[in-house]
Amino acid sequence: MPKSSSQNSLESVELPKVSGEIPNVPIKTSSDKVSVVNPPLRVSGVLGFEVSDPKPETASADDPTFFDHWSPRQRTAILLVVASSTFLLPMGDTAYMPSLTKLEVDLHTTPGLVALTVALFALVCGVVPLVTGPLADRYGRFWILFGSLVFFTATSVACTFSPNIGGLLALRVLQAAGVSSTLTLGSGILSDVYPPSQRGFAFGIFGIPLQVGPILGPIVGGALANAYGWRSTFVLIAILAAIMSVLVFFLVPETLHYLVAEQDVKRAQREAAAAPKQPTAVGGQGDEKASAAEPAAAAGPLTNPIPKPKLAGPWEPLLFLRFPMFAWLAWTVGVGMAACYLTIVIFPIIMAVEYGLDELLIGLAYLPFGVGGMLGSQVGGTLCKILQKKYLIKESQIVVFLTGLIFVVPSLVLFGWTQHYHISAPMVTSAGVGFGLSWCFGAALSYATQWQPEQAGGVTSCLQLVQFGLSCVCIAVGATLSDVVGNGPLFTFMAGLLLVSLVPGGVYVILVIRRSERARRNEANSSAPETTAATNAEKPATPTSTSEKPTADV
Repeated sequence: MPKSSSQNSLESVELPKVSGEIPNVPIKTSSDKVSVVNPPLRVSGVLGFEVSDPKPETASADDPTFFDHWSPRQRTAILLVVASSTFLLPMGDTAYMPSLTKLEVDLHTTPGLVALTVALFALVCGVVPLVTGPLADRYGRFWILFGSLVFFTATSVACTFSPNIGGLLALRVLQAAGVSSTLTLGSGILSDVYPPSQRGFAFGIFGIPLQVGPILGPIVGGALANAYGWRSTFVLIAILAAIMSVLVFFLVPETLHYLVAEQDVKRAQREAAAAPKQPTAVGGQGDEKASAAEPAAAAGPLTNPIPKPKLAGPWEPLLFLRFPMFAWLAWTVGVGMAACYLTIVIFPIIMAVEYGLDELLIGLAYLPFGVGGMLGSQVGGTLCKILQKKYLIKESQIVVFLTGLIFVVPSLVLFGWTQHYHISAPMVTSAGVGFGLSWCFGAALSYATQWQPEQAGGVTSCLQLVQFGLSCVCIAVGATLSDVVGNGPLFTFMAGLLLVSLVPGGVYVILVIRRSERARRNEANSSAPETTAATNAEKPATPTSTSEKPTADV
């Protein structure tokens, strides 16, 4: 009686002779076919040895080939559109900075409440991603990003009709809720489409619009406010947001790995259902032909190789802070971002009070800050790419991060103490702050998304909360402290706090890189004898005497 294909598969299984490897295991599938998989053994640093899931026909998210779903041209288009959407975040925050004094007079309010419109905007930008980030990690990036941009467009239009400071504060909160997702979801999208080796460079490009916003925002906003009033700045923001909504809708696909793999599985199932079936013959030869005609079915039905992501609660991204390295990174990035926001808020006051500039000239005075930010993004992204190739570990991004912050510390001190000497002093020193922070910002995002690639939205939202939370406190308190103690002591304190924060990360990176280099050398030394032994094993053995007989393996 002829044997079935499943019996042939079972009898063809050979157990390995070396005990250090898991034997081939026959897996029964729903289609009554048997496929043989050999699950590789991997080492977990905490739990010891674990058996990884067998690799199915479809590429997994951990496989570098999974990123081939997007061609280089598609990646570039996605990068440009997603990065451009983040331009709305600093643009919405800085476009009306030169007209804060006019807003105060027009709405009959106080400087403290006017500064609160900036502080609350920063705070909400940090809180809302705790919701949108986990939602994007579970249900996908596209619709949440597109909906956020549409909502931001509507609230920007509403800001132009604010009757009083209370209405403007409420609308600024809603406006920040819409635009805050561009940074979180943009980071998640880039981590989806770019492999780790290219991610640092991509995040360097991603950070450029975050620096172009502080350049064009005050310039364009100051010119509009000088000609048409402060409300015209929100009209411009609404127009830009509407344009970005259209670009995202047509050029940015869904990139969440689970949903992309799900689409691949459904496409393969439709193709398999539409394929013509081969006729089966009677007898053993017919069974063999039928089995050979269905090689794909022998491996079982196609299933999604990526586990279905779970919906995390809004509080769960905060649990990343229990890891000391990430907590240090979030704190350090937050302190640097708070110092940057404080610089942006104090800068127009210096230009108006010390040098008597109007809104248009104040906007132009922001130009060095933005140019420095653009250059810093390029330098930091290039260094991330170089060090990633050299060390092959994600901690190399921290080296770039620490190097960028070294530029920020002296720039903050000089900004606080040299602003009275010449008008160029605050312009040049603020450019140093923008250069250093842009240098390190892309490296921080690259490290965080490589550390938790499947929860890129959640980990980025946690970073964003710490950044904007500290920035909100710094803006609210910094303006008062500036009047009490002066800008020199205030910015010296911020520089000292940032300098002290650098020490733990520096020590950690040195230890990790040394350990990585030592492990690489040990692996190279241990692989040399194995290579020699394997070469000798391939040579045919010559018996020393005719009386020797081969011994059976036990």
